[in-house]
Amino acid sequence: NIVHQMKVSLTIPLSRVIGFGDKGIGDNSVRFDLQTSFYDFNVPNVISIPDNATTIENFVKLVRDTKIKNKVSLFAESAQVLKNAEGSFGKKSNPSGSCMSPVLGSLFSPLGHGKGASTAVGGMAGVMTDTLNLTNNMGSCYSTTKAWAVAFPLSVDSATSICIDSKGTFKTVSTLSGTACE
Repeated sequence: NIVHQMKVSLTIPLSRVIGFGDKGIGDNSVRFDLQTSFYDFNVPNVISIPDNATTIENFVKLVRDTKIKNKVSLFAESAQVLKNAEGSFGKKSNPSGSCMSPVLGSLFSPLGHGKGASTAVGGMAGVMTDTLNLTNNMGSCYSTTKAWAVAFPLSVDSATSICIDSKGTFKTVSTLSGTACE
């Protein structure tokens, strides 16, 4: 009746680990398995964490960064839909780079567009809202009627942002000050 081996298996919904509900992760879960064997009693049990282990906080940041990158990748598609509807990337430029208070009629504003562009504007507004929610309303959004670029800070390294532009560039940058990820 002496325990020689113990195995514990714990399955947790991913939404609980990350700390927010997201329909995009579906029914995914994280499984933790622990197995320990007792073969020498009265000897200290030393547990070593592997060198490549990550903290749960870092794991959550990595997941958030993946979500940010996925949302940012949707900008090209949303911008092209708006261009097809209006003939340009908005009726006005957004030279200040503000994502929270863009110029009315610019690519990033839900207001100031033609009636025929309401579906395209709604799609862009949804992508903007989702991305800004993930980045605590931080980001840079530059546009002209012919070009655009967006950059949003990443969680693991807040000095680095993921950037995408109308030329198809998708990379990390330290700053964004115009319509190209440079």
